[in-house]
Amino acid sequence: MRSKVEICNIALAHIRAATINSLDEASESARKCKLLYDNCLESTLRVFPWNFAMKINLLALTEETVPGWRYIYQYPSDCLHVRRIFDIATVDSYKPNKYRIVSALNTVERRICCNLARAYIEYTSKKINSEVYDTEFADALSWRLAAELAQPLTADKSLAQYCEQKYYSVIGTAMTNNANEGYEEFKEPYDYINARF
Repeated sequence: MRSKVEICNIALAHIRAATINSLDEASESARKCKLLYDNCLESTLRVFPWNFAMKINLLALTEETVPGWRYIYQYPSDCLHVRRIFDIATVDSYKPNKYRIVSALNTVERRICCNLARAYIEYTSKKINSEVYDTEFADALSWRLAAELAQPLTADKSLAQYCEQKYYSVIGTAMTNNANEGYEEFKEPYDYINARF
C-alpha cells in the first residue's frame, strides 16, 4: 500500500529524477508531480474495473425529463467511469441495459438517462484513498506517471517511450490478476442453446 508521495517518488526513481518529501514543496519534481498525478491516476483507473475502486449504489431519481427516456438520475459526484446500470430484475443478466449520460439543463452537472424505474449503478470511483491501491496498480500508475514526467524533467524522449512501454506491460499483468480475484458464473447468451438439452 503506497501513499501519493511514495507513488510519485517511485515514478521519479524510474526516470532517475530528484525525489520529493511533499507535493507542495518548492521543487521542479514536486511541481510536475502535482500537475500530472491526478490526470495519470484517472486515466489508469478508467482502463479497467479495478476491484478496489468499484462501487455499487442506488441512483437518485430526478424530476427532469429527456425525450426518449423514462427516468433521469443524478450522476454520482465521485463517479469516474460508469461500468453498468441495472435493476434487481437484470442484475444477473448478460444483456446490458441501455443508458445515456447527458448534461443537465443549464448546468454543468451530468445526468444518467435509462428506462429502469429503480436503477443501480456500478462504477469506478475517483475518490479512492491511495492506501487501498493494490501493489500492481500502484506499480502501473508509477510507470504511467514516469512516462509523463520523463520529457519535462529529463528532456529524454527515449526514456519517456521506455516508461510508456513498461506501463503497458505492467498494466496488462495487473488487469489479469485483478480479474482473477472475482468469479462470475458463465451464462449462455442464447436461450435456445439451453432449450436444446
